[in-house]
Amino acid sequence: MSKRFAIARLVAGGALLITAASADAAPVARDQEIQASAGVFHRQGSDVGTVSGDVSYGYFFVPWFEAGIRQTGNYAFIDNARDQWILGTEPFFDFHYVVDPDQVVVPYVGGFIGAVYNDIQSTGTLGPNVGLKIFLSPQTFFNVAYRYEWFWDGIESGGLTDEVDHGNHVGTFGIGYLFGGEREQRVSVDTTTVTRVENAASRTEQAADRTSAAADRVEHAAGSMDQDFRRGLLK
Repeated sequence: MSKRFAIARLVAGGALLITAASADAAPVARDQEIQASAGVFHRQGSDVGTVSGDVSYGYFFVPWFEAGIRQTGNYAFIDNARDQWILGTEPFFDFHYVVDPDQVVVPYVGGFIGAVYNDIQSTGTLGPNVGLKIFLSPQTFFNVAYRYEWFWDGIESGGLTDEVDHGNHVGTFGIGYLFGGEREQRVSVDTTTVTRVENAASRTEQAADRTSAAADRVEHAAGSMDQDFRRGLLK
């Protein structure tokens, strides 16, 4: 009987772990996010090809609204010309479509504004971005994103120039991690719950062992009584 309860305990524990791994995947309030991405870059109206990468930090004020800052880097391979590198520092804001705390696929849309620069010049940039976060665990996700970058000639109050018609299409793939805030409290509660369930299962197994031992004693006593009865008949 104790073996049966041990097997049942293992099955229950496994089910709890699977549930914990798939639950609470969507962002929660006061979550913090770090992310690293890489991708491809195409300059509109030209044959310039570029590899790009970025790292970012974000903070969720509520489950659906995130604000943060992104540091980007691009390296352009140009035929018959000197290759170019460009860095960018871009504050951003994103609105996430979150309807379920167990949501695994989370689309989002937002925008950014910032500065791009290299060793020759600098300028301002802004634009929209959209993406999709696919959660692999409650805190880790795969991100697919697209943004369009507009530029103007200088980081000053002169306004946008003709450069607004010649922006960049940027697509990236990345991995991200959520931590902090209500998420850590929830994980702590989940861990406590699992521990309590395991303790209850252990107590149940111990009670089953005691019940099995008592049944063995009863069976032994019944056997002794049967033997005494048979000896009485033989007399």
